[in-house]
Amino acid sequence: MVQAAKRTTVSPEHNRCPCHVPATRTSLAKHSDLNLVPERIAMKIKIGVTGSAREGEGCSDEGIADKARALAQAFASRDVLLLTGATTGLVYLVGKAAHDAGTFHAGISPAANKQEHIETYKLPLDACDLIVYTGFGLKGRNVVLVRTCDIVLFIAGSMGSLNEFTIAHDEGKVIGCLTGTSGVADEADYLLAKFSKETGARVVQQSDPTKLLDACLTELRHKMESTTSE
Repeated sequence: MVQAAKRTTVSPEHNRCPCHVPATRTSLAKHSDLNLVPERIAMKIKIGVTGSAREGEGCSDEGIADKARALAQAFASRDVLLLTGATTGLVYLVGKAAHDAGTFHAGISPAANKQEHIETYKLPLDACDLIVYTGFGLKGRNVVLVRTCDIVLFIAGSMGSLNEFTIAHDEGKVIGCLTGTSGVADEADYLLAKFSKETGARVVQQSDPTKLLDACLTELRHKMESTTSE
C-alpha cells in the first residue's frame, strides 16, 4: 500500500559534515566527506534502513529476523547504496547481511571519531564499508542519515525510529514500512491519520521485503518524473 498526502492507495506490486571514513573492501580512506566518494557509488540510489537497534530486539524473533535477512538479499540483487546509523539490533542484521552479500553499506555514526563510536556509543564497525563520523549525537545523526537518503525503510522501531520517521516525512521522502515487524513500521496509518501534513512524502506499507523495496523504487521513479515535468 502506498500513501501520499492525498491518502491514495495503490497495489503493493546538506549540510556537509566533518567525517572520517575507514574502509574495508573498498579503499576510501583518502576521502573525508560523503560528497567525495567515487562517482560510481555516489550516483546510486541511496536507501536508508532504520528501526530497532536494541541488542536482541526483534533478532530473537525468527519471523522478523527472516524478514531482515530477506531485505538484505533484496538490496544485494539491486544496484543501490545502503545507508544505516552504523548501529546494532535489526538494523545491524540487515546491514551486515547486505554487506556480506556485496551491497555497499555506508554507516552514519553519531560519534565524532572511531574511538567514540566504539567506546561511548558501543557501536560495531564490521558491517560497513564506510563510516561517516558526524559528531552530531544520535538525533543529529538521524537528520544527516535521513536527508542523505532517497528512500527510508523502517523495520520495527521505537522512539528513535519515530524521530527518523518524522524527519523523513517532513523532508518529503519515499518511506517504506516493513509491516509485521511491530513498532513504528506497523503504525504508519495511525501516525498519518493523526499528524500528517502535506510534504510530498509517500508512504509504502508492505509485509514482503522484496515487494516493499520494489514498490519504493517505483514510487521514487514516479516522484522524480513528476518533479522533472513541472
